[in-house]
Amino acid sequence: MDLPQVVIIELGGQYTLLIQRMVRELGVRSMILTPVQAEIHFESHTVQAVILSGGSSSVYDSDAPRLPSNLLKLTREDGRQVPIFGICYGMQWVVRVLGGKVTPASGKQEYGRAHVRICNDSSHMFDGTAERQQVWMSHTDSVIELPDGFETLAISDNGVISAIAYEHVWGVQFHPEVSHTSHGKKILQNFLTRARCAWDWAPEFLIDGIRARAEEVCHGKRAI
Repeated sequence: MDLPQVVIIELGGQYTLLIQRMVRELGVRSMILTPVQAEIHFESHTVQAVILSGGSSSVYDSDAPRLPSNLLKLTREDGRQVPIFGICYGMQWVVRVLGGKVTPASGKQEYGRAHVRICNDSSHMFDGTAERQQVWMSHTDSVIELPDGFETLAISDNGVISAIAYEHVWGVQFHPEVSHTSHGKKILQNFLTRARCAWDWAPEFLIDGIRARAEEVCHGKRAI
């Protein structure tokens, strides 16, 4: 059976399983790996896209989760760079490692429902969504300076940078996987489309794959 196309890297977020569930609802198979597991996986397998979960750590903490060293250099079978979608902590990690700045939010912490305004959609992250939309926030740190080449796509009502993009890398400060984010599923769908993922998660595909694998393992023996 083919491996899932999308790897979700677990960074300590409480909503990681919701990310996987939404990706499956959108028709794409995925798997959740720790940073260590992901680094090993990337050494011998290609992937179509990577999603970085949120997390409760701060990127400047000495014990904060560290992403695989080979993450930003991954290429697919077609030679293109692997699209990366960072959520909350995942976005902050990308910003910091590429030379941007993340600091404590200084009175601009956001928890729960919030609203963001789309100010630039050159990446097509927000195709099919509203210019101003409700999202679900949960952060004490904020991005205050972007790495070279990145653009701000959305800003919250509190003035916090809430969505960014540069070529194959997307990032959002909010949680698209949570139902309170009004266009979250569409945003994730736009990412999977951008990543050219095949729609391969459906019951009929799973049944055929399980049957083929059972026949391979059992070698003609009886099985239930």
